Amino acid sequence: MLNNILAIKIPFKYVLNIILGVTAFLTLAPYLAKLWWALELTCHFRVQYFIVLLIIFSINLFGKKRKITALAGSFALINLVLILPIYWPAQKVNFSPTTESIKIIYANVFTSNTRTDRFNKMIGREKPDIIVLSEINDRWVEQLSYLESEFIFSRKFPRADNFGLGLYSKIPLNEFNKLYLSPARIPALRATFHLNNQPITLLGIHPLPPVNKPYFDDRNEQLKQAAEEIIRITNPVILIGDFNTTGWSPYFRELIQRTGLKDSRNGFGLQPTWPTFIPPLLIPVDHCLVSPEIIIEDRRTGPDIGSDHYPIIVEVGFEKQK
Repeated sequence: MLNNILAIKIPFKYVLNIILGVTAFLTLAPYLAKLWWALELTCHFRVQYFIVLLIIFSINLFGKKRKITALAGSFALINLVLILPIYWPAQKVNFSPTTESIKIIYANVFTSNTRTDRFNKMIGREKPDIIVLSEINDRWVEQLSYLESEFIFSRKFPRADNFGLGLYSKIPLNEFNKLYLSPARIPALRATFHLNNQPITLLGIHPLPPVNKPYFDDRNEQLKQAAEEIIRITNPVILIGDFNTTGWSPYFRELIQRTGLKDSRNGFGLQPTWPTFIPPLLIPVDHCLVSPEIIIEDRRTGPDIGSDHYPIIVEVGFEKQK
């Protein structure tokens, strides 16, 4: 019987129609993400949906299947409209001789990753002022101990469960706190430093991945509490980390709306970071959000450091206070 099933030949056009139907559903499903936690997982693959739909549109473009062509094109356009805005700046960036800037690297290093040589090479080449790390354990702390001679303002909270955090800074920290922003007590960090005589608060987070309902709820609670923390801060803020969500999620949009922060990717493109081991599925889950008065001079992804995430490299600037 199995041989008979395998012998069935499905016409190529039917395969395309099935793929079109599935992708069309996945295009619309994110609009219902608030109804069921699992639907939020469909929010993150807008680029992949667009590519699949564009291929189906192109295949049918010169055929007689006008309805199929129009349908594929319409759903491709829905995704494109959501992708394009990240490629143009949200506001005009003006630089002046009084702008002081620093370079920040954030990296989810992946606890079991042993390629510290790749990470060290990146640090040597980029020469950042601040490094924020997640998924550090005792081994990572030991192997990065050499950084402390240059990054003398360092704080490490290693854990064996993929939720350790670390901050390495060349810039003096006026304040530093470890925070717990959700019931699962996944740590976050908060530090304040000065840039051009202006106090800046940096928050680093790495909430749980939304692989089930409890983790999903805890991730959203951490994002919500991070927003509450930011609202209470009177000086400019940098929020950075592996958010375990993308900019297409309604929960990410709520974070932006509540805090008034801007996405550092604006004008620099999507810059997907995870999963490095399946390039066709890459999505942008590592983020840096900043207060409107902070200037983004550059924003890009870093090299392969052996992790399942690419690092992000952000250069931020601030005008000197008068």
